[in-house]
This record gives sequence, structure tokens and C-alpha cells, in this order.
Amino acid sequence: MTQLLVVLLAVSLVLAIGSVFLLTLSRFTDERRDVADVERLRAAQYVIAQGGQHDGDVTRK
Repeated sequence: MTQLLVVLLAVSLVLAIGSVFLLTLSRFTDERRDVADVERLRAAQYVIAQGGQHDGDVTRK
């Protein structure tokens, strides 16, 4: 009986750690996406301010 409780506790701990890891990874990915969006917006604003036109692809190559 005690062994079963220890196993259940271990499984719960692993699941909790995995959940925290996935949430952290998800938040990091969202922040990177936000930074990329801001960079594209700034590039588009620069092109427009220069009087040029763009086709929506203003990423640096």
C-alpha cells in the first residue's frame, strides 16, 4: 500500500514538473513571436516612411 502511494506521488510530481516545463516553453515561444511581430512592423513602417511600397514581406534577407 505504501509503495502504491509512493508511485502515485512520483507520477504526480513528474506530471507537475512536465506541466511547468511546457507552460514555460509556451510562454517563451509566445514572447519570441511577439518580438518577431514588432520587428516586422518596424520594418514595414520604415519602408512606408521612405515612400517605398512593400508586398508585406519586409523581413531582412
